[in-house]
Amino acid sequence: FRRVLFRSGLSQYGAQGAASIGKTADVITATYYPNTARAVQGNPSMRVLLSTDSRTTTREFVPAAGQVMKDLATAKTFTLPTTALRWRVTSDSNGLHVSYVTSAGTTAVAGTYAGPIQVSGGSVVRVRFSSGAGRDYRSSVRVLRSGTSSLRSIAVMPMESYLYGVVPRESSSSWAAAALQAQSIAARSYSQYKRDHASSSQGYDICDTTQCQVFGGTASYTNANDSTTRKALEATSTNNAVNATAGVIHTYGGKAIFAEFSASNGRWSTDSGPPYLVAKAHP
Repeated sequence: FRRVLFRSGLSQYGAQGAASIGKTADVITATYYPNTARAVQGNPSMRVLLSTDSRTTTREFVPAAGQVMKDLATAKTFTLPTTALRWRVTSDSNGLHVSYVTSAGTTAVAGTYAGPIQVSGGSVVRVRFSSGAGRDYRSSVRVLRSGTSSLRSIAVMPMESYLYGVVPRESSSSWAAAALQAQSIAARSYSQYKRDHASSSQGYDICDTTQCQVFGGTASYTNANDSTTRKALEATSTNNAVNATAGVIHTYGGKAIFAEFSASNGRWSTDSGPPYLVAKAHP
């Protein structure tokens, strides 16, 4: 569960309690975010900063049929064999470099690139970590330089796909449908707020930790090259909750709200400043 210093906005246990006595997601979110309007938006793209790979200058991917690697600065597409064990992007003071690894060794692709380098195609992109473990992310993953030579990984996908990886990390997937739907609305509103306020220079909209909201991706692997080690990180119940509330956010003044949430507010939310995050009893 995400923890915040001030317990304002939606209480996840409170939402579950309200759902257990028949309250709908719209009633729950309107209660926790007073003075707001319900709105329905489209499915914009989200750029998620990934914290799962701690390496400074290397990123690796497991190849899959239909995937391509592309330098977004030049639109150059790299022809890399799907028979490779992994694709690799490295960085130094000159720029980004691309290579692939087979059982015979590592083969470099000629050229130095500004990037970002994007891997896309197929339903998911599998990232491989230095330990050999891996994780699937929907749609695409970008690798870009941060500073002289260090790298950042950013998953890029539609908002609704992104929420599939958020809601089961922030709420229990066994909870009542209305509680999970309320969490979906809160998470979507929070995501859109972060997207609206993202710095143009940072290259991402939101992070994947409790500093923002937790995002796990689609699946994890103890061995990235062995699909039998797969562990699902999405759940049918939470995907259904996202789908049931597709596009629904809360707004204030026509803009998505800073929809804070926490595990529990002790039946009383605190005043965090905005007119929709007020001190209020929640029995």
